[in-house]
Amino acid sequence: MIEKLTAKPGVIALRVQGHVAREDVEKCFDLLAENFENHPKTGLFIEVTSLSGFDTEALQEDFKRGSRLLDKLDRFGRVAVVSDEPWIRWASRIESALLPGISYRIYTLAERKQALDWVEGREDLPYGHAVKIVQTTRADAIGIEIDGRLSAEEVGQLARDLNAMRHSRPIKAMLVHIRSLDGVDPSIAVDSEYIRMKLGLLRELDRYAIVGGPAWLVSWLDLVRPLLRLELHHFAEGGEAAAWMWLGAQPLTTEPAVA
Repeated sequence: MIEKLTAKPGVIALRVQGHVAREDVEKCFDLLAENFENHPKTGLFIEVTSLSGFDTEALQEDFKRGSRLLDKLDRFGRVAVVSDEPWIRWASRIESALLPGISYRIYTLAERKQALDWVEGREDLPYGHAVKIVQTTRADAIGIEIDGRLSAEEVGQLARDLNAMRHSRPIKAMLVHIRSLDGVDPSIAVDSEYIRMKLGLLRELDRYAIVGGPAWLVSWLDLVRPLLRLELHHFAEGGEAAAWMWLGAQPLTTEPAVA
C-alpha cells in the first residue's frame, strides 16, 4: 500500500509498504498530475519500508504512465528515496544515474528527517554540513575538517573557496582531519572546480597531513605516496596536535565551508 504523508505545498510525501496494487500507483500519478498543474516544481519524498511486492498490473501502470513523464523531467524538484532495504537503494542509484537532470538523493530511515528537510527546502545541502575550513597561523597553510557524508554541492563549494584562496596566494601546507566519513557523492570526481583544485594543490603543496579516516586510507596513502613530490604523512585519530606541529602551523578559527 502507498500512504500519503503530510508535506508542504509542492511536495508529495509517500510511505510505501506491504503490497502495492494498481490502485496505489494510479493515486500516485494522479497526485503528481495535480501538483504539476498547481506548482512549477514538484518535490518527491518516498519512504519505503517492509515492501512485500507489486501486482503485475501495478508495474504495467507504473511503466505506462511513467514513460509519459519523460518530457516533463524539468518539472521535478528535489527527490529523496528513504529506505534501509538494499535492493531499493541499489535500484534508486540506477534510476538517479538515468535521470541526471534531477536532484535525486538516497537516505537511510535514520536520515528520514534530514531527507524531508532537504526536499522541502529547509536544508540547502542534502546531507547537511560535513566540511569546515580551518584558518591557521600561516597564510599559506589551511585545514579542512570532514565529519559526515560529502555531497557534490558541498565539495563543489569547498573547491571554489580553495581555488579563490589559491588565486590570491599559494597553499603550501594542508591538514585534513577526517572525524567521520559516511560516504562520498561519486559525481564529485567529474566536477571541473574540484579537478582544478586537486591539480593545483598537487603542484603547490609541500606538506600534506591527514588525521584519522577509515582503515583502508592508510594502505591507499602508502600506495600513492611514492608517486607524489610532496611530503605526505598520516596521523592516527588523536594526533591532530602532532600533525599541526609537523606542518608548522596552528589552527585559528573553524568556519563552515558553505554558508
